[in-house]
Amino acid sequence: MNVPRYEFCEENKQLLLNFIKKSNKCKSNVNCNIAAHNNLSNVLPLKQILDKLSEETEIIDIVDSDEEQLNAEEANEFVSQILQNSIQPFNETVADDISDAIKEILQSKKTAADHVISDLHKHNLDLVNIFKQLFEELSFENVIDLGILLSSHSITNDEIILSYVRHMLIKQLALEYSDKLQDNLNIFCIKYPEILTEELSNYILSSSDNYSRATLQFIDGLSVEFKNKLLRNFVLNCKSLEEYHLAILDILLVDQTEINTINRLVELMSKSAENYSTNKVFGKFLHKVVQFLEKNVCLMEKPMNHIIGNHKSIWKVKIKKIYDGFMQDSLLMSQTLRD
Repeated sequence: MNVPRYEFCEENKQLLLNFIKKSNKCKSNVNCNIAAHNNLSNVLPLKQILDKLSEETEIIDIVDSDEEQLNAEEANEFVSQILQNSIQPFNETVADDISDAIKEILQSKKTAADHVISDLHKHNLDLVNIFKQLFEELSFENVIDLGILLSSHSITNDEIILSYVRHMLIKQLALEYSDKLQDNLNIFCIKYPEILTEELSNYILSSSDNYSRATLQFIDGLSVEFKNKLLRNFVLNCKSLEEYHLAILDILLVDQTEINTINRLVELMSKSAENYSTNKVFGKFLHKVVQFLEKNVCLMEKPMNHIIGNHKSIWKVKIKKIYDGFMQDSLLMSQTLRD
């Protein structure tokens, strides 16, 4: 594994120029520690910047007299150009080094990971590409292990967690079910609830086809509290109810679901009632919703009448019987309270 290289910040342009001059001048000195100089070149972008300097014919010889030729403004402009031209390969080198370090840690399962976590925080890296590349190169188990590694450390940069969740964890949910991955997912839901709520909601809503069996199993394994969050986000953001949504809605609808969320769900179903009038899957889910509402169906009488009135699948008789019974009970209770 290569030693990660570091970038100079914008405020140190003049110091950088002076450092390069002195370093280049002292390298040929008989008292120079060549080994130390070479080691410094490994961790700082010294060689690349010196190569850039040598390409400038006006300042090939970097000696003290150059300081008389370059005023402060010219020096700053010169260093800015070098940094601008060099920063991309430096970042790519650091990213490759960190990716290699992560793979080494996950494969050996012995190496301390603190320095890698620290590097992920320090550098201005393209985290998206790092995690995308790791997803392509790591095994299914190693992706889980990386999540365990991240969740066991204090991560102060949300972009690190977001990149792992979006480009690795979420993608794994569609592949195959694993108890170990389920535990990892639940830990992330506890430690980073806002990120996981948004990313899982986007995943559910942006899918354009049936969810895999593994995905449904993972969603079913979430806590009741988290299912409530996902269902709330779904009914607030879904523009059009698709048939494949019903499988995941069936999982997200639990006993502790808030009445306001159910109200929005019923309204969403009402808008699509004509499209699924003969759909048995829709009918089965409608049956569950009516059972869930019980006497609260009177609070949603208008949209429920519209849905049931349009429905014609084999579930129609059962749904109508239960619905009418709940409505009758609600009416009797209202009369009793008035008396």
